[in-house]
Amino acid sequence: AVPAVAALRFRRLRSPEVAFLGLLSAASLAADALIFVFSGLQPYTAHVASALDRLILHLVPVAVLLLGHLLAEPPRSGV
Repeated sequence: AVPAVAALRFRRLRSPEVAFLGLLSAASLAADALIFVFSGLQPYTAHVASALDRLILHLVPVAVLLLGHLLAEPPRSGV
């Protein structure tokens, strides 16, 4: 849902808060992926299948905040 909303609300990605939350989510997913690839378990795909849902669960609060920032209307000046 986050990539679809981000594509529709592309201008909101320029906001520092939104950019930070997006980069935080992407960095966390990239770090998790690298840990799995370089782990000693072979094949690592079984390790991913057993742990991915628990790791993604940690990103849910960040994703909710990101969606909220993407869907929020920016404040109007002079109102």
